[in-house]
Amino acid sequence: MKKGYKGLIAVLGIIMIFCVGTMGIMVFKPLSIGDTNHISDSESGKIKPKKISKTVELTDRQPLKYDLKQKPLTKKEKVIEKKISLELKQNHFIGTVLIASNNNIIYQHGYGYANYKLKAVNTSKSQYQILSIQKMVTAQMVMKLVQDHKIKLSDSLSKYYPKISNAKNIKISNLLNMTSGLKLANQIPRPMSPQDIVNWKIQHLVNDGELGRWSYQEVNYNILAGILMKVTNRTYYQLYNSYIQNLFEFKGSGFVFAPDAIPYFSTNYTQGKSKKAFPDYSMPINEKSANQFGELGTGNLVMSAGDLYKLTSGVLQNKLVSAKTNQELADLATDSQYAGGMYHRGAYITGHGRGYGGEVVSVVSNDGKQAVIMMSNFSNDKMKLKIETMNLYNRLINGEFK
Repeated sequence: MKKGYKGLIAVLGIIMIFCVGTMGIMVFKPLSIGDTNHISDSESGKIKPKKISKTVELTDRQPLKYDLKQKPLTKKEKVIEKKISLELKQNHFIGTVLIASNNNIIYQHGYGYANYKLKAVNTSKSQYQILSIQKMVTAQMVMKLVQDHKIKLSDSLSKYYPKISNAKNIKISNLLNMTSGLKLANQIPRPMSPQDIVNWKIQHLVNDGELGRWSYQEVNYNILAGILMKVTNRTYYQLYNSYIQNLFEFKGSGFVFAPDAIPYFSTNYTQGKSKKAFPDYSMPINEKSANQFGELGTGNLVMSAGDLYKLTSGVLQNKLVSAKTNQELADLATDSQYAGGMYHRGAYITGHGRGYGGEVVSVVSNDGKQAVIMMSNFSNDKMKLKIETMNLYNRLINGEFK
């Protein structure tokens, strides 16, 4: 009997250590997600994952590092500040603004609080969840495999996930431009490993029968993340380190569930019951741990404005894949103008991500040299951040910030 009790206690102990989440801080078994703190892959393609023992509900999280005041503006930045400050103030903008001209950042400045309780201000170092703009990263990794002849845009989904409804007729290209007809009604109930996330979402898919018609559904990119992992036998995060982080050498990027990698992460706020167009900082937003993991391939990457510009300009300047391969991706855009995480608008592209109280908008010329990026830790319908970013971009192109 004593041996039996000891065995039972041991099993219960293992379950508690590996699986239990309490009070917003979840302790769990390492999920073989690879290192989210940017350790390089070895030549063998294997990676030794660093143990991530905790993930914090975002309402409880404060920046690990922060500034109490802005760094002084340069002479040129002061000139630009005079020209844009009124518009930003009228729109109650809080966050970070970046303007680039001729491949150089000419303005980068923060507004409002990164965390009101700490009196920490948003600065050029502040980090924000880029949300749906991360799909550009996932698409680039897919196109890298296309360029390396490991997959084809014409591959049927049934080659990778035969149990998905209508998988035989759905192509990888349909996932990249969101014309697959696949939808997802529910979100994962708890944090899971990358592969388990994909499997869970596949089990809960709905096919609306409208193959070929554009519908913005994030699950398309969850499935693409799954295909990346199946083909390479690596986790999404290992692939990100190998293809993206090692190439661009970002200094201010990481994933939302790994706080140590994103010490300047700004707290997101809602306007609360007042429904005002500006935050009173009384209600920080809570992003559940399950969502932090569940945004696999679609929206859990965190970046500074400088890193986001480096990424977007690098993609447009064909740093990861060739111009020919990127054109193949752009050619997938339908009437929606969407393909590969970007909206192709003719002479420029736009990116947009919104959720969990944050919003990010980017407008970048096709050659990656001219850009306006606005990243906010407060979002509501009255702010019109897309319009504001486009206005600043037009002023940039018209030479107003020279």
